[in-house]
Formats: sequence, structure tokens, C-alpha cells
Amino acid sequence: MKISAKIKFLWNAFVIAVNTGAVMIPAIMLFPKHKGAIMHNLNRVTLFLMGAKVVQEGAMDPEADMYVMNHQGIIDIIGMEALQDRHLMWVAKKELFSMPIYGHLLRHGDMISLDRGNKAGLIKLMKDVKVSLDEKHRAIAIFPEGTRAKDQKLLP
Repeated sequence: MKISAKIKFLWNAFVIAVNTGAVMIPAIMLFPKHKGAIMHNLNRVTLFLMGAKVVQEGAMDPEADMYVMNHQGIIDIIGMEALQDRHLMWVAKKELFSMPIYGHLLRHGDMISLDRGNKAGLIKLMKDVKVSLDEKHRAIAIFPEGTRAKDQKLLP
């Protein structure tokens, strides 16, 4: 790996960690009614500081209840949040909720935890989705394959 690529990687990791850990998490804890706007705007700032540019092809359906997609890394989530005006409720595997920084973001961001290890996890997921749609009026975003797919196509 070239030295410039290493420096860019370290800079991007630093930007994501500081923006998430030092700014976003405290902001959503202090201003819980504005979580969506805080996350969207700070993710736009994160992309700007990383020198990234989000390009959207087509229009997202504002009436959609669920967004199903693949992702290759955390930048996909940051980009999706930066593009949104709606406050999405993300579905994430429960192991991510115990991570040091990002676990706080998931918990305080009011996201859905999915226990893939037991069958009751699927029932809990369905109940949480119903609450999200009916009571909180938040669309669901899910990566059913996480980073397991080799390309951007969903597996059968």
C-alpha cells in the first residue's frame, strides 16, 4: 500500500471516529428530538472532511417503508444517511451494539438490534419494525447480507 493511501486511510478513520464519538453521540444524547437532523448533517460533514462526494442515481421513494441494500463498509452507511432527509431506523446485528463507539451510536440513535443466533430474534425484529413504522413513523434500512456479498447484487 502506498504511503499516501495509508495516510488517507488514517485520516478517514480519524474523521469518522472523532465525528462519531466526540460530536455525534453527545449531540444525539443532548438533543434526542433532533437525532435525524444531527445524523444527516454530521454525516455530510464527515464526507466533506474525507474529501468524498456522494452521487445519487435516481430518486428515493419517500413513501417507502423499507430500504434493502448491500454494503461494503461503513462509508456506505454514512453516504446513505447523508443523502436522507428522513430519519431511518437501521437494523444491525446485536454484536455491533456492544462495540465501544459505534454501539453507543446505535443504542442512542434508537436503532433495531437483531440477534441472528436464535429464532426469537426474528420475532423481535418484526415487532420492532412494526413499532418503527406505526408509532415512530421511521422507515427501516437493512443490509440483509452485510458485507458477505462479493459484489453489489443481492444473493438469491
